[in-house]
Amino acid sequence: MTTSKTFNAEMIKGNKITWTKKAEITVNGTTVTLQQYKNEAVSVWVSTPTTYNRVAKDMEVNEAIIFANSILSTI
Repeated sequence: MTTSKTFNAEMIKGNKITWTKKAEITVNGTTVTLQQYKNEAVSVWVSTPTTYNRVAKDMEVNEAIIFANSILSTI
């Protein structure tokens, strides 16, 4: 199992700098990513070697963590 975490990552878009919090967990080639811009709601993304999809948006942090765990438990 590979786990990587990035918090307060600075992302440059054009002349704008934005702050994004991001946590990723990969299990057997499937990655679940929680992404939060500033202190806004969280989006949950799932990627496999052939797909990358947002599966939920506008979630609270704890709710997103529970949702991500339920996805990972099915792998």
